[in-house]
Amino acid sequence: NGDGFVDRVELMVGARDFLDIMGEAGRDRRSRIYDDMKKLYSLSDIDGDGVLSAVEVEFARLLDRAQTSDDFGAAGARALHSELDTDRDGSVDRAEFEDFVRSMMHGTDVSAFSGRVFAKADVTGDGRLSPPESHFAALLAVEMSLSDAARAMFEDFDTNADGRISRQEVAERLAALRHTGSRHVELMERVTHAFGHADTDTDGYLDEHEARVLIDLLFN
Repeated sequence: NGDGFVDRVELMVGARDFLDIMGEAGRDRRSRIYDDMKKLYSLSDIDGDGVLSAVEVEFARLLDRAQTSDDFGAAGARALHSELDTDRDGSVDRAEFEDFVRSMMHGTDVSAFSGRVFAKADVTGDGRLSPPESHFAALLAVEMSLSDAARAMFEDFDTNADGRISRQEVAERLAALRHTGSRHVELMERVTHAFGHADTDTDGYLDEHEARVLIDLLFN
């Protein structure tokens, strides 16, 4: 309805239309998919107002991408929240979240990065993370770190600054690493191998979006 939010009815209508397009196979799977989408909707509605904001829709997308028996569901959110809530006061403050990110990033100075993640995950704006917000923050940290890595790689590889990465630029970087005996040669060989899979439009170049696809291929 163009109000900037997704309510449960709109989500179910979208699911129904998609399954109708799929035909008989879609109808056979409809009940299970509806149940999964209701569960996803419930988990993503962080502030409990019955509609999903743009940020909550992003949470739903990350949940859907990462869904496993361990991290997709209320139990997984509670377990993660308990790990982050080191003072056991029932919520996670920025310092606790920063400690968590630092432990995951091996002691790197992560203050600015964790602050960006925390601010986005704090949907209610109270300066503390509830269990679903903690879950969102953990998923966001992974997503944003991969996006940052893709951006840095793109800027590093795009030696002629034309806004895209060519196979030649990748080959030149690999050759330079081999010449210096860098420990990153193996990673660059993987980049070279994955280039064709990341080049989704098959034009022989990677744009910024495709650079992120490449990062996903390398680390997922």
